[in-house]
Amino acid sequence: MRPSTLPAERPQAKIENRVAVHDFAHSRGQVKAEFMTHAERAEVPPVRQAPVLDHGPKLGRSLYIGSHVSHIEGLSAAESDHLIDSLLTFATQSQFIYSHRWHRHDLVCGITAA
Repeated sequence: MRPSTLPAERPQAKIENRVAVHDFAHSRGQVKAEFMTHAERAEVPPVRQAPVLDHGPKLGRSLYIGSHVSHIEGLSAAESDHLIDSLLTFATQSQFIYSHRWHRHDLVCGITAA
């Protein structure tokens, strides 16, 4: 999703030049607190990632956020939670979701490098 498609009430200034912490253990803990052992958590440490990625002039910028984001650095817990929830709600609208009906020999590629 392009950051420019975000509505005005979710200003880019809130996420520009910020770092989102992606934490698999955090997202699994939302389902069930004891879903992962301490040893399993140690195998998948949190990862810091910019939520806005610039792919150059041809491809532009994209929003990199998902359910594994535990928080946005530099924001209060409440502000971070609200922003993440708002972005996920907005980004998962049907007009931003690609669905593919597979046929023999199909190949689907996307930008996944972060």
